[in-house]
Amino acid sequence: MGLVKHIPNTITLLNLVSGVFGIISAARGDMGCAFAFMLAAAVFDVLDGASARGLKAYSAIGKELDSLADLVSFGVLPSLMLFFKMQEIFTGPAFLAYIPLFIVPCAALRLAKFNIDESQAHGFKGLPVPAAAMFIGSAAALLDIFVSGWFARLFANSFLVMPFAVYIPCRLMLSRLPMVSLKSFSKDTDMQGLDRQGGSSGEASGKAAGTRAVLFTVFLIPVIAGIVVLCAFLHEGFFPALVSGICAMFTMYIIVNTVHGTIRWMHLMSGNAPR
Repeated sequence: MGLVKHIPNTITLLNLVSGVFGIISAARGDMGCAFAFMLAAAVFDVLDGASARGLKAYSAIGKELDSLADLVSFGVLPSLMLFFKMQEIFTGPAFLAYIPLFIVPCAALRLAKFNIDESQAHGFKGLPVPAAAMFIGSAAALLDIFVSGWFARLFANSFLVMPFAVYIPCRLMLSRLPMVSLKSFSKDTDMQGLDRQGGSSGEASGKAAGTRAVLFTVFLIPVIAGIVVLCAFLHEGFFPALVSGICAMFTMYIIVNTVHGTIRWMHLMSGNAPR
Protein backbone atom coordinates (compact mmCIF):
# COMPACT_ATOMS: atom_id res chain seq x y z
CA MET A 1 0.00 0.00 0.00
CA GLY A 2 3.01 2.26 0.52
CA LEU A 3 3.60 2.70 -3.22
CA VAL A 4 -0.07 2.53 -4.16
CA LYS A 5 -0.92 5.66 -2.20
CA HIS A 6 1.48 7.64 -4.41
CA ILE A 7 -0.28 6.68 -7.67
CA PRO A 8 -2.79 9.59 -7.66
CA ASN A 9 -0.07 12.16 -6.98
CA THR A 10 2.10 10.65 -9.72
CA ILE A 11 -0.77 11.03 -12.18
CA THR A 12 -1.26 14.62 -11.01
CA LEU A 13 2.41 15.30 -11.73
CA LEU A 14 1.89 13.93 -15.25
CA ASN A 15 -0.88 16.53 -15.57
CA LEU A 16 1.63 19.19 -14.53
CA VAL A 17 4.33 17.93 -16.90
CA SER A 18 1.84 17.90 -19.77
CA GLY A 19 1.04 21.53 -19.01
CA VAL A 20 4.72 22.47 -19.03
CA PHE A 21 5.31 20.78 -22.38
CA GLY A 22 2.20 22.50 -23.68
CA ILE A 23 3.61 25.88 -22.67
CA ILE A 24 6.87 25.07 -24.46
CA SER A 25 4.93 24.13 -27.60
CA ALA A 26 2.89 27.33 -27.40
CA ALA A 27 6.07 29.40 -27.05
CA ARG A 28 7.35 27.74 -30.22
CA GLY A 29 4.14 28.71 -32.03
CA ASP A 30 2.72 25.19 -32.33
CA MET A 31 -0.76 25.65 -30.87
CA GLY A 32 -1.99 22.30 -32.16
CA CYS A 33 0.70 20.46 -30.22
CA ALA A 34 0.07 22.68 -27.19
CA PHE A 35 -3.61 21.77 -27.25
CA ALA A 36 -2.75 18.08 -27.57
CA PHE A 37 -0.75 18.41 -24.35
CA MET A 38 -3.73 20.15 -22.76
CA LEU A 39 -5.92 17.20 -23.72
CA ALA A 40 -3.37 14.86 -22.15
CA ALA A 41 -3.42 16.99 -19.00
CA ALA A 42 -7.23 16.75 -18.94
CA VAL A 43 -7.05 12.96 -19.14
CA PHE A 44 -4.57 12.86 -16.25
CA ASP A 45 -6.77 15.29 -14.31
CA VAL A 46 -9.69 12.87 -14.57
CA LEU A 47 -7.54 9.84 -13.78
CA ASP A 48 -5.92 11.26 -10.65
CA GLY A 49 -9.29 11.86 -9.01
CA ALA A 50 -10.62 8.47 -10.11
CA SER A 51 -7.53 6.68 -8.83
CA ALA A 52 -7.65 8.52 -5.50
CA ARG A 53 -11.27 7.47 -5.01
CA GLY A 54 -10.68 3.91 -6.20
CA LEU A 55 -7.59 3.39 -4.05
CA LYS A 56 -8.90 5.54 -1.18
CA ALA A 57 -5.56 7.33 -1.34
CA TYR A 58 -6.66 10.80 -0.28
CA SER A 59 -4.12 13.27 1.07
CA ALA A 60 -3.86 16.97 1.83
CA ILE A 61 -0.80 17.29 -0.39
CA GLY A 62 -2.71 15.64 -3.24
CA LYS A 63 -5.45 18.26 -3.05
CA GLU A 64 -2.97 21.13 -3.14
CA LEU A 65 -0.85 19.48 -5.83
CA ASP A 66 -3.93 19.02 -8.00
CA SER A 67 -4.70 22.75 -7.84
CA LEU A 68 -1.11 23.68 -8.68
CA ALA A 69 -1.08 21.33 -11.66
CA ASP A 70 -4.46 22.64 -12.84
CA LEU A 71 -3.24 26.23 -12.60
CA VAL A 72 -0.35 25.44 -14.95
CA SER A 73 -2.21 23.16 -17.39
CA PHE A 74 -5.58 24.94 -17.41
CA GLY A 75 -4.66 28.47 -16.36
CA VAL A 76 -1.21 29.40 -17.67
CA LEU A 77 -1.24 27.17 -20.77
CA PRO A 78 -4.49 28.37 -22.43
CA SER A 79 -3.68 31.95 -21.45
CA LEU A 80 -0.31 31.82 -23.20
CA MET A 81 -1.72 29.94 -26.19
CA LEU A 82 -4.19 32.72 -26.93
CA PHE A 83 -1.69 35.45 -25.97
CA PHE A 84 1.01 34.18 -28.34
CA LYS A 85 -1.49 33.72 -31.14
CA MET A 86 -2.96 37.19 -30.71
CA GLN A 87 0.56 38.63 -30.81
CA GLU A 88 0.80 37.18 -34.31
CA ILE A 89 -2.57 38.06 -35.81
CA PHE A 90 -4.23 40.86 -33.83
CA THR A 91 -4.53 44.09 -35.79
CA GLY A 92 -5.95 46.25 -33.00
CA PRO A 93 -4.19 48.20 -30.24
CA ALA A 94 -1.22 46.22 -28.93
CA PHE A 95 -2.30 46.44 -25.29
CA LEU A 96 -5.51 44.51 -26.04
CA ALA A 97 -3.45 41.49 -27.06
CA TYR A 98 -2.41 41.12 -23.40
CA ILE A 99 -5.99 40.50 -22.26
CA PRO A 100 -5.64 36.67 -22.43
CA LEU A 101 -3.14 36.87 -19.55
CA PHE A 102 -6.08 37.86 -17.33
CA ILE A 103 -7.11 34.19 -17.41
CA VAL A 104 -4.28 33.21 -15.04
CA PRO A 105 -5.31 35.20 -11.93
CA CYS A 106 -8.97 34.28 -12.49
CA ALA A 107 -8.09 30.59 -12.68
CA ALA A 108 -5.91 30.87 -9.57
CA LEU A 109 -8.71 32.52 -7.60
CA ARG A 110 -11.26 29.96 -8.83
CA LEU A 111 -9.04 27.05 -7.76
CA ALA A 112 -8.34 28.63 -4.36
CA LYS A 113 -12.06 29.14 -3.75
CA PHE A 114 -12.77 25.54 -4.74
CA ASN A 115 -10.24 24.24 -2.21
CA ILE A 116 -11.89 25.98 0.75
CA ASP A 117 -15.55 25.71 -0.30
CA GLU A 118 -16.95 22.47 1.13
CA SER A 119 -20.28 23.02 -0.64
CA GLN A 120 -18.55 22.18 -3.95
CA ALA A 121 -17.77 18.62 -2.89
CA HIS A 122 -20.87 17.46 -4.80
CA GLY A 123 -21.10 20.03 -7.58
CA PHE A 124 -19.43 23.11 -9.00
CA LYS A 125 -20.26 26.74 -8.31
CA GLY A 126 -18.82 28.77 -11.10
CA LEU A 127 -17.31 27.52 -14.34
CA PRO A 128 -14.68 24.81 -13.70
CA VAL A 129 -11.18 25.90 -14.69
CA PRO A 130 -10.61 22.92 -17.06
CA ALA A 131 -13.83 23.77 -18.94
CA ALA A 132 -12.72 27.39 -19.40
CA ALA A 133 -9.30 26.12 -20.50
CA MET A 134 -10.78 23.81 -23.11
CA PHE A 135 -12.82 26.67 -24.55
CA ILE A 136 -9.88 29.10 -24.69
CA GLY A 137 -7.30 26.49 -25.70
CA SER A 138 -9.40 25.03 -28.50
CA ALA A 139 -10.11 28.53 -29.83
CA ALA A 140 -6.38 29.31 -29.89
CA ALA A 141 -5.67 26.01 -31.64
CA LEU A 142 -8.35 26.76 -34.26
CA LEU A 143 -6.75 30.15 -34.91
CA ASP A 144 -3.55 28.25 -35.72
CA ILE A 145 -5.18 25.48 -37.75
CA PHE A 146 -7.48 27.67 -39.84
CA VAL A 147 -5.14 30.64 -40.01
CA SER A 148 -6.81 32.19 -43.07
CA GLY A 149 -10.39 31.25 -42.22
CA TRP A 150 -13.27 33.41 -41.02
CA PHE A 151 -12.65 32.42 -37.39
CA ALA A 152 -9.10 33.78 -37.45
CA ARG A 153 -10.17 36.94 -39.28
CA LEU A 154 -12.86 37.53 -36.67
CA PHE A 155 -10.35 37.38 -33.81
CA ALA A 156 -7.70 39.34 -35.71
CA ASN A 157 -9.79 42.24 -36.97
CA SER A 158 -12.39 42.79 -34.26
CA PHE A 159 -11.57 44.76 -31.12
CA LEU A 160 -14.41 43.05 -29.23
CA VAL A 161 -14.40 39.33 -30.08
CA MET A 162 -11.21 38.31 -28.29
CA PRO A 163 -11.80 40.43 -25.14
CA PHE A 164 -15.38 39.13 -24.99
CA ALA A 165 -14.21 35.52 -25.49
CA VAL A 166 -11.84 35.95 -22.54
CA TYR A 167 -14.16 37.93 -20.28
CA ILE A 168 -17.09 35.48 -20.37
CA PRO A 169 -15.24 32.38 -19.06
CA CYS A 170 -13.25 34.49 -16.58
CA ARG A 171 -16.41 36.05 -15.20
CA LEU A 172 -18.14 32.68 -14.98
CA MET A 173 -15.18 31.11 -13.19
CA LEU A 174 -15.58 33.68 -10.42
CA SER A 175 -19.37 33.46 -10.28
CA ARG A 176 -21.49 31.44 -7.83
CA LEU A 177 -23.74 29.94 -10.48
CA PRO A 178 -24.28 26.18 -9.99
CA MET A 179 -22.77 24.26 -12.89
CA VAL A 180 -23.56 20.72 -14.02
CA SER A 181 -20.66 18.30 -13.77
CA LEU A 182 -20.18 14.56 -13.39
CA LYS A 183 -20.42 15.15 -9.64
CA SER A 184 -23.99 16.32 -10.15
CA PHE A 185 -25.07 12.77 -10.94
CA SER A 186 -23.82 11.19 -7.72
CA LYS A 187 -26.28 9.59 -5.34
CA ASP A 188 -24.82 11.61 -2.47
CA THR A 189 -25.79 14.82 -4.24
CA ASP A 190 -29.35 13.58 -4.70
CA MET A 191 -29.61 12.51 -1.08
CA GLN A 192 -28.39 15.89 0.17
CA GLY A 193 -31.08 17.60 -1.88
CA LEU A 194 -33.75 15.19 -0.62
CA ASP A 195 -32.72 15.66 2.99
CA ARG A 196 -33.14 19.41 2.63
CA GLN A 197 -36.56 19.18 0.99
CA GLY A 198 -38.10 16.45 3.16
CA GLY A 199 -41.37 14.83 2.11
CA SER A 200 -42.33 11.23 1.48
CA SER A 201 -39.85 8.80 0.00
CA GLY A 202 -42.00 8.35 -3.13
CA GLU A 203 -42.26 12.08 -3.72
CA ALA A 204 -38.56 12.51 -3.01
CA SER A 205 -37.62 9.73 -5.44
CA GLY A 206 -39.77 11.31 -8.14
CA LYS A 207 -38.14 14.69 -7.66
CA ALA A 208 -34.68 13.10 -7.67
CA ALA A 209 -35.48 11.40 -10.99
CA GLY A 210 -36.70 14.72 -12.40
CA THR A 211 -33.54 16.47 -11.25
CA ARG A 212 -31.35 13.85 -12.87
CA ALA A 213 -33.31 14.11 -16.11
CA VAL A 214 -32.71 17.88 -16.23
CA LEU A 215 -29.03 17.47 -15.39
CA PHE A 216 -28.64 14.77 -18.03
CA THR A 217 -30.23 17.01 -20.66
CA VAL A 218 -27.96 19.94 -19.76
CA PHE A 219 -24.95 17.63 -19.89
CA LEU A 220 -25.99 15.92 -23.13
CA ILE A 221 -26.63 19.00 -25.30
CA PRO A 222 -22.94 20.08 -25.42
CA VAL A 223 -21.85 16.50 -26.16
CA ILE A 224 -24.24 16.26 -29.11
CA ALA A 225 -23.09 19.66 -30.41
CA GLY A 226 -19.47 18.54 -30.21
CA ILE A 227 -20.13 15.30 -32.08
CA VAL A 228 -22.09 17.09 -34.82
CA VAL A 229 -19.32 19.65 -35.39
CA LEU A 230 -16.62 16.97 -35.28
CA CYS A 231 -18.41 15.01 -38.00
CA ALA A 232 -18.96 18.16 -40.06
CA PHE A 233 -15.22 18.96 -40.08
CA LEU A 234 -13.86 15.45 -40.67
CA HIS A 235 -13.03 16.40 -44.26
CA GLU A 236 -10.39 18.77 -42.82
CA GLY A 237 -8.64 15.89 -41.06
CA PHE A 238 -9.20 14.20 -37.71
CA PHE A 239 -7.28 16.60 -35.47
CA PRO A 240 -8.84 19.81 -36.89
CA ALA A 241 -12.24 18.11 -36.59
CA LEU A 242 -11.50 17.05 -33.01
CA VAL A 243 -10.44 20.57 -31.99
CA SER A 244 -13.51 22.04 -33.70
CA GLY A 245 -15.77 19.56 -31.92
CA ILE A 246 -14.22 20.29 -28.54
CA CYS A 247 -14.55 24.04 -29.10
CA ALA A 248 -18.23 23.61 -30.01
CA MET A 249 -18.85 21.28 -27.07
CA PHE A 250 -17.41 23.62 -24.46
CA THR A 251 -19.03 26.67 -26.06
CA MET A 252 -22.38 24.94 -25.65
CA TYR A 253 -21.40 23.76 -22.17
CA ILE A 254 -20.83 27.37 -21.14
CA ILE A 255 -24.05 28.62 -22.75
CA VAL A 256 -26.36 25.86 -21.49
CA ASN A 257 -24.87 25.80 -18.00
CA THR A 258 -25.06 29.57 -17.69
CA VAL A 259 -28.76 29.52 -18.56
CA HIS A 260 -29.46 26.53 -16.31
CA GLY A 261 -27.34 27.93 -13.47
CA THR A 262 -29.04 31.34 -13.69
CA ILE A 263 -32.48 29.73 -13.47
CA ARG A 264 -31.43 27.62 -10.48
CA TRP A 265 -29.87 30.63 -8.78
CA MET A 266 -33.05 32.68 -9.27
CA HIS A 267 -35.12 29.87 -7.77
CA LEU A 268 -32.71 29.59 -4.85
CA MET A 269 -32.97 33.31 -4.22
CA SER A 270 -36.76 33.06 -4.22
CA GLY A 271 -36.67 30.06 -1.88
CA ASN A 272 -38.12 27.68 -4.47
CA ALA A 273 -35.09 25.81 -5.72
CA PRO A 274 -36.01 23.11 -8.26
CA ARG A 275 -35.38 19.68 -6.84
